[in-house]
Amino acid sequence: MIHLGAIVGDPACALDEELTIEINLMATRMIAEVAKGSGVSRFIFASTCSVYGASDQVLDERSALNPVSLYARSKIASEKVLRKLADDHFAPVILRFGDDLWLVGTHAFRFSCQSADRQGDRGAGHHCFRWRPVASICTRRRCGAGGLQGAG
Repeated sequence: MIHLGAIVGDPACALDEELTIEINLMATRMIAEVAKGSGVSRFIFASTCSVYGASDQVLDERSALNPVSLYARSKIASEKVLRKLADDHFAPVILRFGDDLWLVGTHAFRFSCQSADRQGDRGAGHHCFRWRPVASICTRRRCGAGGLQGAG
């Protein structure tokens, strides 16, 4: 099972904090418990690199968590819930995704820059220079498939 559902991103989560917790944490717990009770053996969870906060360092899954938003905190809490549910018959796989890289013809677009533009997150005359990991949709598909198959 692959669980992708969530209210995503800091601005969207800030609109209704209670709803964010209900969907990002409580619904994740309920979906995972139902999946486990139904005999699902592998549960892929789409988390986020936002759990690391802002950093000038190159980070990996062993890096310290430093959430700076409700979105990141809700994902960390969900990860903890999933780890507690893990046993010999139920194996959660947590994928901490970065930004999407969309290839359209010969042009590549970073989703984070486009969404920042739409939401007015950058000042007039400024360019979007945020360092965040980016992944193509094909890379994400391979990660999900590898997680389902039990690959490293």
